[in-house]
Amino acid sequence: MRGLPISSPNEARGLLAAWVAAIPLTTRAYLATVWLVFFISLIAGAQTARLDTCLDPSRLNVIEWFFRALAAPLMHGGWLHILFNSVAVASLFAHFEKKSGTFAHAHLAIVVLPLVTAAIQTALYWVVMRFLGPECSVGASGVLFAFITAYSVQHGDVRHSIFGLVEVPGFAYPWALLVVIQVLFPMASLSTHLAGILAGLLYAKGWLDRMQFPTSLADRIETSDTWLARTFVAAPAYVPHDPATALPRYASVPTNGAPASTMPGGFAGTLDMDGPRNALGRPSVDDLFRPGVLHEADPGVALHIPPPKSPVFSVSSDPSESDAQPAEGRHLLI
Repeated sequence: MRGLPISSPNEARGLLAAWVAAIPLTTRAYLATVWLVFFISLIAGAQTARLDTCLDPSRLNVIEWFFRALAAPLMHGGWLHILFNSVAVASLFAHFEKKSGTFAHAHLAIVVLPLVTAAIQTALYWVVMRFLGPECSVGASGVLFAFITAYSVQHGDVRHSIFGLVEVPGFAYPWALLVVIQVLFPMASLSTHLAGILAGLLYAKGWLDRMQFPTSLADRIETSDTWLARTFVAAPAYVPHDPATALPRYASVPTNGAPASTMPGGFAGTLDMDGPRNALGRPSVDDLFRPGVLHEADPGVALHIPPPKSPVFSVSSDPSESDAQPAEGRHLLI
């Protein structure tokens, strides 16, 4: 991690522990759930588990569609897939949770955006993508693309860097990232990423307001005298609901010609989203180790790595299963 004056392993462990402690409650719970689901899938049989939860837009059974729309983001296609998405979740989710509050963010990240993204992906499939063949996708990248897009709308006049090589305007960043990922990783789910961008635009522009967690309910929970509510609210990682700082109410934020940066959870570079910068224009060490800030060595937000040997992505982590083909002629995408 370039630029960090870490003098000993103990100091590194301390900084890492402080960074983990600063991750808000919903982000922690989401990461824990994603990893729990991943390990359960390895035990139960990776290929079967992922095919049973992947989002297949061609399936129009309502109950099954809702289940897959909510379950697919929690399932991942392999170690690299879940590692890269976990880095992005820790940064992006934490940033937005600090803005909207724990309950509101949980509702948004676990229910609203997955359902909206899945609905758009299903529509895209029946209008265009079905001509490219059947597919079934897993992974949180659709939701992550939605948050990237919301952040881009929020900081539209900031130029962002992709891999530290190309700078693009904020409004174009999600689209550029979509193209780069698809070129580098052809087995990535184009429809999932595109649906995430469109869902993020709907969210940032306020068109999903009626689906947001009710402010009155959040206030009632936070002022409740019940043991469960008080326990949640008293948790160190809990973030109170603050509608004044939640998107889309501040979807246009002046940046006074800020220099190029990268998105939280994005490719290459460091972005300090909330805190002060030092004399060199870099975040301080403390800022680098809090959610919402990534290092220059951090990987990308939706980096979906297909295995090199098979034209159809195999979700198995067991070498003995690596040649297994997805059932029903579907291509499992990540």
